[in-house]
Amino acid sequence: MPSANQQYDDNASSRRIAVTPEQSARMMHMLLRHKQAFDLVRGQLLPEHLISAEDPVHSVIWECALAFAEAWDGALIPDKSWMLAELSLLRDSNGVFVAHNVDTDELDDALSKLYDTPAPPIALLSVAISDCRMHIEEHIQKEVQFECTGEFRSDLPELLRSTADKLIGAQGIGSTDDEFRIGSEDWENEPIEIPRPTGIDFFDDMLEGGDVAGEISGFIGPYGSCKTTISCMLAVQAARQASARQFIETGSYEGAPISIIVSWEDPRKSIFDRCLAYAAEIEFKSIFNKKLSTADDRKPYELRRQREMDSNGSNGVYPCELERARAWFKMLNMNLRLIDFSGSTENMRMYAGDMHKGLEIAIKRLLQKEGNPPIERIVIDHASAAAKRFCERNNKDMNNVLRHLISAFPRNLTAQIGQPLNCPIWLMHQANTEVLKHGAGHKPSMADASECKSFFEAINSGFVINLPTLENLCVLGYVKHRRTSGKPNRVLQIRGDFACVQDADRLWTIENNQIISRNEQRRVVTGPMSEVAIAGSTALFDDSDGIGV
Repeated sequence: MPSANQQYDDNASSRRIAVTPEQSARMMHMLLRHKQAFDLVRGQLLPEHLISAEDPVHSVIWECALAFAEAWDGALIPDKSWMLAELSLLRDSNGVFVAHNVDTDELDDALSKLYDTPAPPIALLSVAISDCRMHIEEHIQKEVQFECTGEFRSDLPELLRSTADKLIGAQGIGSTDDEFRIGSEDWENEPIEIPRPTGIDFFDDMLEGGDVAGEISGFIGPYGSCKTTISCMLAVQAARQASARQFIETGSYEGAPISIIVSWEDPRKSIFDRCLAYAAEIEFKSIFNKKLSTADDRKPYELRRQREMDSNGSNGVYPCELERARAWFKMLNMNLRLIDFSGSTENMRMYAGDMHKGLEIAIKRLLQKEGNPPIERIVIDHASAAAKRFCERNNKDMNNVLRHLISAFPRNLTAQIGQPLNCPIWLMHQANTEVLKHGAGHKPSMADASECKSFFEAINSGFVINLPTLENLCVLGYVKHRRTSGKPNRVLQIRGDFACVQDADRLWTIENNQIISRNEQRRVVTGPMSEVAIAGSTALFDDSDGIGV
């Protein structure tokens, strides 16, 4: 083992990539608490890969862990007591590690953080393995760069062959014997991917239960057709359901999977207001203007709901808007995260012009900062804005490359983010002006806009929505379905004032490309809903006090 001075001289440090103590600790936490992770990187991740002038501790810990595993022929990985016994062999009479210049206090502190905190969930194994693989690859590349600097190398071909072998070995971390086979030997016992509800009734009905981890769903519509509203609803519902499931399983909200919304267009404030208005069922303008009712100054609809509760024998008090907003803000702030690529967040601007590559980096930063929690769902708004930002940053002609960037975006998101992180992705896309040639209420299809077909090529489930009518009614079409059967188009009503979209299919239907009332199918809706209300029909919303029911 080289001495401490040899490890940290200029030549040695120039051969290594910079590894922070946080990065080393994160890798060790997974590797020493899960044997599956340990076995995957053993033989590839070397102690020298973790050496840092700022952090010599984790290199020593990993060296001892490898020595212990070798002594036991790989059957065991050391627990804390075994690790302390193994490390004691390297100490001198003063308690200092002879070859590493690490004192006992530093080591004890590192071991406590590794072993005395809860083990990371095994669901994050792929993330940890990816971090190790990337770290080893970067180390090998820098080592070659160092070796090839300066005088002519007569052994360059051999060096390159050796490097290629090392990289192949690093890239093989996490692979299995089934990597190149058509199926696993244990295929009969492989778990079935069960759809998880989105929390939005019309999507769950069309998707026959909900979305599936690793799949990508696409939603395309023209400007003003509720794409951002739908994005916020999907993200809020994911956060809400993840928190509820975590509480049921553990009795605590801590450690719940996170929901991520990515915005390339709307800034943070707009996304926040929409999410809170939808979650707390408060009028959007009240959130925007911060004019919320209090316990002493309730709005008419709150008094009406209180009377309904009283008449039903409930002893509870219907919470005012301020109470609901505070409660839902606290809940959403636990596990709803925003990646703001709109330009309003300075730290994110450098990634906003790189589409899926920038998003991948931003998500990794987020996960590292949060302690690598599982992801419930990622919602992206929207593809066309992301592609335009890429063109602006890289001086590309939008007329030539925009459509190609948008059509490749879903495939890249699935391969680089959705499948490695084992989470569902929803991708919004704004249709171009071709869709505007159809009237409001038109039955949507993939032929409505030229980019629809290419956008949906790599999408598992595809939805198209048309322009809303004067009554904010629109038609949702399920135009791409790999996993489920086809479903009839549905009529939705956009409630921008409450930042939500609701299923209006029980009241309205589509006939001859027009939305008409189910109660009187000869009557075509042409004006505001209040003007065409049909006797005997039940209104979707009771607007007498300014809020939906």
